[in-house]
Amino acid sequence: MEFVDAVHEQLTQRDKLTAVLRHLENATSKVAARVSTMATWVRQRLKQINALISPHFLDISARSSKLDFAEPDPETESESGSFYYSPPINLQLWSVNEEKGLATSCSPLEWASALALPIEEDDTE
Repeated sequence: MEFVDAVHEQLTQRDKLTAVLRHLENATSKVAARVSTMATWVRQRLKQINALISPHFLDISARSSKLDFAEPDPETESESGSFYYSPPINLQLWSVNEEKGLATSCSPLEWASALALPIEEDDTE
């Protein structure tokens, strides 16, 4: 998950920098002269981020970190160990029946309906 978080962080930074660059590029010519160095820096940083998150660099980074995204063969795993990382966890909503000790996944609509609280009337009359 750390690998995914690192890529996500770069994507977030890229979005922020792109917005800043658009803002700087829309400046009037008088102001644009003052911020040209800043705009150049932002463009350079965007190029770096694009390189970092390019498929080629991601592959290299994953190999360097010894990440393996393919599920290993159970026979070879027991012999050599594994760097396998389980698939990402999907957060789900649950309907819990405490009497039966049972939890069942449900859709957001089902969950909201099952747990809907009665609307309390205002007592300020």
